[in-house]
Amino acid sequence: MPPTSSRAPQAGQEKGVRVQVTNLSSASKIGGFLKEAQKGGRDAPEMPDLFTCHISDATALGSDNLVDWNAWFTAEELSNFVPGFLADGMTEDGTLLLFPISKSTQLLMCNGSGFARFSQATGVSYADLSTWEGFYDAAGKFYDWSGGEAFCALDYPIRSVELNALEHGSGDFYTKNGWYDTNNVVFKES
Repeated sequence: MPPTSSRAPQAGQEKGVRVQVTNLSSASKIGGFLKEAQKGGRDAPEMPDLFTCHISDATALGSDNLVDWNAWFTAEELSNFVPGFLADGMTEDGTLLLFPISKSTQLLMCNGSGFARFSQATGVSYADLSTWEGFYDAAGKFYDWSGGEAFCALDYPIRSVELNALEHGSGDFYTKNGWYDTNNVVFKES
């Protein structure tokens, strides 16, 4: 099939590689979808060739059923990726089951001059923002110092809860149905 634009075809197009999206889902439902597809059966969805998921879902599918991406890249090539993104996709034995093609990171952007005034008045430093406890403590101090103004605007509040839970050792906090496990003590506290 010829390209539809005036741009030169990409390498994948030259080799006949085609991508067909077969399912859109949420992170909490992907694991169940994949497990159902792996089981097979008449009404089960077809197992996709490529997918993204959480490492707990990948290990539940079985390392022997998935690609070890370490075999496809040199150590030098892998060094070009954010180490934490690679670590998120590794099993305890170092098998790289999830390649970081669908990753994001949380950013904190501060108004430097505004933070400097707040810091001078309260003693709160950038180092205090390095943990969730410190961050929320600083937010409380800012609220009091500013007369009730918000310290920050969280773009994705539930992700902050998830990250806090993971930081404190919650482990997997999803139920088999893809909902949050409210019996997970660390997640519930978060």
